[in-house]
Amino acid sequence: MDGMSIVTTSRSHSVTENKAYTGPLQTMAAIESAAFQAQYVGRDIAAGLITGVMAIPLSVGIAMMSDYPIKVGLATVAFACLIGWMNA
Repeated sequence: MDGMSIVTTSRSHSVTENKAYTGPLQTMAAIESAAFQAQYVGRDIAAGLITGVMAIPLSVGIAMMSDYPIKVGLATVAFACLIGWMNA
């Protein structure tokens, strides 16, 4: 009879471990997307503006040094923004 109680205790212990393991996974599924959270909208807008302000002169400068027209540098920034927006 003691062997039976050990097996029962062992089985209930493994069930408890499974519930503890799947608990965080179910919680993670209920959380909003990591790409966008409403509480960080201001920070996201500021980060986008700062990145854009830095990317435009950088891309235009690289295009000019490579003997390409300024339009190519601006098109590169627009294309990079489009790709970034699609992946967000």
